Amino acid sequence: MAVLNIIKKSFVQFYEHLFKLVLLDLIWFFLTAAGLLIGYAGITNSFLLPVIIPLIFTGPLFLSGLEIADRLILREEVGVKDFFTGIGRYFKRGLLGFLFTSGIYLILILDLIFFVQRGNKNTVMLVIGIIFFYLIIFFSMMQLYFWGLLTVQDKEKIGIIIKRSFLLTLDNALFAFFLLILIVILTVILIITGVGLPVLFMGLTGLLLSNGTRYTLDKYREE
Repeated sequence: MAVLNIIKKSFVQFYEHLFKLVLLDLIWFFLTAAGLLIGYAGITNSFLLPVIIPLIFTGPLFLSGLEIADRLILREEVGVKDFFTGIGRYFKRGLLGFLFTSGIYLILILDLIFFVQRGNKNTVMLVIGIIFFYLIIFFSMMQLYFWGLLTVQDKEKIGIIIKRSFLLTLDNALFAFFLLILIVILTVILIITGVGLPVLFMGLTGLLLSNGTRYTLDKYREE
């Protein structure tokens, strides 16, 4: 099964680049967590300015981490400096990607809550709510290709990446679904272990996304 090969390949690559990826994970986790804490403090104190910080930097931080993982897959030399320069280089791309992702998730989740709450008295509303639930799953599958393509095809515009990720998800739904389940399970395990999240999440996720995207693109090239 293709997903199992992606898992094996990603874990082998993580072991090969263990020091660099663990260091990447720690830096990424510290910066992302710091931004989220600042944003949370702003919300609890009714001060909106700090809330902007995680909205602006979460996407670029994530995309820069993915780029480092992808460059390691290609066996390029990377260092800590490359992660920080990547934040600036992919700032606009990461920001737009994050705003697109969070915006669509917000719309889908609010619609799901709206229709489910009214589904107790109206079967049609409940059915529509179930449809939105499946749309959330599909959009989550689409995110695997969206962020993977943002990294692998770093010269393409966001609009083209969105279209390609949508089409790739439609044509590779089963593969994307199992890869999504894998990443969700991995994330839950890392959260439960506590220390696993800051040490392993960014590196393993980056390798899985890049390997999964490259595998799918190579399949079309062969065809």
